[in-house]
Amino acid sequence: MIIHRYSEYEEPQRPPFTLDELIRAITDMMMRHGMNFDEAFRSILEQGLPINQFLRDDALDKSLDELISQVKESKDNLAKKYDFPGYTHELQKRFQGQASDMADLASRNPAFLDKLTEAA
Repeated sequence: MIIHRYSEYEEPQRPPFTLDELIRAITDMMMRHGMNFDEAFRSILEQGLPINQFLRDDALDKSLDELISQVKESKDNLAKKYDFPGYTHELQKRFQGQASDMADLASRNPAFLDKLTEAA
């Protein structure tokens, strides 16, 4: 009788970084931070390889800045398209005109004013 034994799948061992990644990290540290080879290599041995591409290359900050500028530009375009300040100013004028018409009507007809106060 044949017996099969199963266990959890284990991925083959892969080194935490390749030689190209190590060289690229050392080069970046030397160029960006003014370190010499020994300092960069010692930093990698102590702190590990800078894996996060966004944090290492400041790409996250650039992406966020681009996104913020796109949102501001979209907001400005919408404000120009729909002219909110001009529209609200027009509505204020219209409501003030209607309020003055109502005040004139109430001053000419006291019974109308009484009906308004009862309704409220």
